[in-house]
Amino acid sequence: MGPPDQRPARLLGRHWSGLIRDLYLPRWAAWTEWLAAAVERGDEPDEDALRRTIVQIEEAWRDARGSDDASDQDPLESAARALDRLGM
Repeated sequence: MGPPDQRPARLLGRHWSGLIRDLYLPRWAAWTEWLAAAVERGDEPDEDALRRTIVQIEEAWRDARGSDDASDQDPLESAARALDRLGM
């Protein structure tokens, strides 16, 4: 588990991991696809199109519930086991 003063850092790392995976990565992918499409067409990128795509990604992220983590474990059971291990 590690020293108590390191626990918040690990939890923050998990938070950032989800934020990067669920919000920033799709935004970066949209940006690279937007640029690649403009290069393939041989014209200037359409900034309004990118803006609309980014807004869709952000709104979908904002409205999402739950997690996309691929786990078959019940989160409440996992939390209960973790609390038991900590003596809580």
